[in-house]
Amino acid sequence: MDLNTLRDERKKWLTWKNIIPYQEAIKMLKTYEDVEVKLGDRVEVQIKDLSTRDAQQIKETALLMKPWRKGPFQINDLFIDSEWQSQIKYNLLEPHFDLKDKIVGDIGCNNGY
Repeated sequence: MDLNTLRDERKKWLTWKNIIPYQEAIKMLKTYEDVEVKLGDRVEVQIKDLSTRDAQQIKETALLMKPWRKGPFQINDLFIDSEWQSQIKYNLLEPHFDLKDKIVGDIGCNNGY
């Protein structure tokens, strides 16, 4: 399989009419400098000094993109639950392998990556 062909195909997906509202909403979000990310049973993003208005805009954007398949996520006080609780499977397997200094490929199905 040619990766450039695959990339070109996936770029076309971004022009689909059902995807454009997501792109427009994401473009309206601010870029934040003072951000802390924690990876655990959820992906946590803490944005320092997030205004109520900006938090509401993030929430509205997250709601627009429902349903969330993978997750869960937490952005400040906003908890975004997901259909697939990925951490449950990982927590079952985690005691049986060592990922330190390893490169891991997440091979999904029909996710486009």
